[in-house]
Amino acid sequence: MSHKFFIRASALSSIAVLVSFVCLVLASSRLIDIGQDLKSGIGENIVWLASQAQYEGVRLCDTVSRYVGGDPAVDSGEVELRLDVFLSRLEAVRDGQPRAYLASLGYTSKLDAEIAALIALEARIRTLHRTDRNIDADIRSTIQPLVTTLRDAANRSSLVERDRAMQLRDDHFSALLQVFAYILGVIFSCGVLTISLLREQRKVALTRASLQKERELSQLYREFVSMVSHQFRTPLTVIDMTAQRIARRGTRMTEEEIYKRTAAIRDSAVRLTRLMESTLNAARFDQGEIAFQPIACDLASLILDVSNRYTMLEPGRRIEVDCQALPSTLLCDPVLMEQVISNLLSNALKYSNCSTSVHIRAWVEGDWIATTVQDFGVGIPAEDVPRLFDRYFRAKTARGTTGTGVGLAFAQEIVRMHGGAIEVESHVGTGTTFTIRLPNRPADDHSQMAGPATFASAD
Repeated sequence: MSHKFFIRASALSSIAVLVSFVCLVLASSRLIDIGQDLKSGIGENIVWLASQAQYEGVRLCDTVSRYVGGDPAVDSGEVELRLDVFLSRLEAVRDGQPRAYLASLGYTSKLDAEIAALIALEARIRTLHRTDRNIDADIRSTIQPLVTTLRDAANRSSLVERDRAMQLRDDHFSALLQVFAYILGVIFSCGVLTISLLREQRKVALTRASLQKERELSQLYREFVSMVSHQFRTPLTVIDMTAQRIARRGTRMTEEEIYKRTAAIRDSAVRLTRLMESTLNAARFDQGEIAFQPIACDLASLILDVSNRYTMLEPGRRIEVDCQALPSTLLCDPVLMEQVISNLLSNALKYSNCSTSVHIRAWVEGDWIATTVQDFGVGIPAEDVPRLFDRYFRAKTARGTTGTGVGLAFAQEIVRMHGGAIEVESHVGTGTTFTIRLPNRPADDHSQMAGPATFASAD
């Protein structure tokens, strides 16, 4: 259904974009034509040419009147010059585009007749004498109608150009609105198409990510099963070999040898127990069966109990504890927090040399209770630190040491359930420090506490 909707939306959006693009091209072409019409200005040229011809006609009449009136400042050459200028202005009006424009206004025939009448007097004007006073009236009667026609043509042209300019402005505005509408159409269509593509790409990406996650999880489980099988086999082999040795020697074994053999069995049994706990925790992650029951807890006593237990299990190790600055009670789940402290302390002892000590320190840090577990062991490579809390992940320096890669992921989830955080700082060859920060709340404050329903298993 989604794929069909995507195809339909894409097709409609593509058609809308194509139609809008074609309309945009047509509207743009219309804008160009309107711009060219606005630039043409032939009407303005007609007004100017008619005005110039009208002016030269009046000057010609005035020059002729002065010449036949005996004005010594005017000679026959001046009369001929004014005539030539007037005729050149008339020629400019009646040729090319101006003539076509005047024809559209209906003035061509009248102008041709009046210009022909003037040309009929051209020879008399060029041979004019000062004593020829009769020609003055003839020239005026010929030029006056021509000047009037030119004036009327100029006025008519001005009115037409004004109406044309207003119409072109309206057309220009209308075309701009159309272009704007088409652009919006293109943008909207592209937006619909883009949203459809993004949604489809997001679904494809989610599907690919889900498949990749399934593959990774399947690979992790295969590695986990292989690792656990190997880890279980080692202590079981030790137990089996030790039991066979005891069975063969029987009562011939000394008390010291019996103690040594039974200690090996007990150590292997402890390792098996820890492996089983890690395996069960992994199963609880997947099923969301972690019970979270915060109560008033003495964190200092809890840390001391865990430390004393490991001191008994590994009597040769030094565990230094400093938690006197803690409050008498803290709201937390003692069972889960014991597992967190136990896991961190177990790792610190496991990945450090027997000759070094492990430090546990806890104190109040503002609104938080901070607890650190520090060892001086092999450390963790910098490139492995970001993945340290991933389930089943084990750092390069942990190879050859028993473990499932579940403990730290489990510890992080427990700390998060308490509303806290866990951090790590490590350097290869110098050791590792884990820091837990829990909210410093009184025993009756259950705010921001996660319950079993909000627990999210690590991936």
